[in-house]
Amino acid sequence: MALALGDLDKEGESSLADSYLYRFGQFALDSRKRTRSRADSPVSLTPKTFDVLLFLAQNPNRLVSKEELLQAVWGDTFVEEGNLTQYISHLRKALGDNSEDTRLIVTIARKGYQFTARVTVAEAAAVAKPAAVHVPGITALAAAFPQSAARTCKRRPPK
Repeated sequence: MALALGDLDKEGESSLADSYLYRFGQFALDSRKRTRSRADSPVSLTPKTFDVLLFLAQNPNRLVSKEELLQAVWGDTFVEEGNLTQYISHLRKALGDNSEDTRLIVTIARKGYQFTARVTVAEAAAVAKPAAVHVPGITALAAAFPQSAARTCKRRPPK
């Protein structure tokens, strides 16, 4: 189910902990799994860089002030603007955003940033639960020690 950003409630728009999939260009940003992919290939970002990108994607095509971005990502922690500039620089490299005329993240001098990509939003898919497998003798153990059983069942037998 695709949503327009205007369909999200105000709390969902500003929360970094929602569970939506943001798509722009070749990229997908999964806020629940905290992953970013390009053409279905995972791309790693540091947690704060991910948060900066997520907030910008949640607020496309509008000026996001530096103060608003700092508050959304770092809260009450003191962070210098120079650090934010570094995160934006890392994001631009990760997005391949190096052409002045097709920037995804535009700097508005002395004010903030604008994410110019066309963003579509969909609800993040629920994680598929693995099917239960009955193995005699293991079922009772799995019920008694579910965490250990899950780890044990994931191991591959020795060759």
